[in-house]
Amino acid sequence: MDENIVIQLERQKAVTATFRRLDSAKKEKIYRAALEAFSKEVYDRVSLDEIAASAEISKGSLIQYFANKENLLRFVIKIFLDDYGGFWEKYFSGEIAVRARERIVSFYLAATELWDKDKISLRFYIKMRYENDAILTQEYREKILRIQSEHLNNMIMRGMETGELRRDIEGEVIVQILIGVMRNIELACLPAFQTARGKASLKEQTEKMAATLFDGIKG
Repeated sequence: MDENIVIQLERQKAVTATFRRLDSAKKEKIYRAALEAFSKEVYDRVSLDEIAASAEISKGSLIQYFANKENLLRFVIKIFLDDYGGFWEKYFSGEIAVRARERIVSFYLAATELWDKDKISLRFYIKMRYENDAILTQEYREKILRIQSEHLNNMIMRGMETGELRRDIEGEVIVQILIGVMRNIELACLPAFQTARGKASLKEQTEKMAATLFDGIKG
């Protein structure tokens, strides 16, 4: 957990100085408890009592740290987005695929591998992006799309420069198509991860989807 984010949230009065002074392990435990709670229920049904019990603190302490449920969700979103953005920055900085087709396939497979490692984060991601009230999650959705679009746009521009991708389609249009395909993969992840056969099928479908998509945008 980036302590700079906690300091920023304290300045915004989303968390208190009392929370900032907690040790890292306790902050992380509260974050994971809240993340799981918000991943299981829409915002209105999330219980602060349940989060406090899971984090092994009193409800009074939880309120002392965040004042209300809205601030707690703001905290969870900030930490989640930092982790999500960090994953993709690390992925693209270490990517070894050269050709556009392999990069597109690798991108989708990396997304499924990310969610397979942390299904609670996947449930939170889906709950916030697709199931909660749009007004509540507008800023969250915008930042998710900004993270995805920034990296995908760089990938598409490079593919166009090398002549692997068509130049008669605007790069922004291709990015939106890629994000749309990613949406379908994300919604298929949770049920697919329930069985080994489902995982194998999702991986196969993901590879085929990426390959088919590439056939329409290659140079």
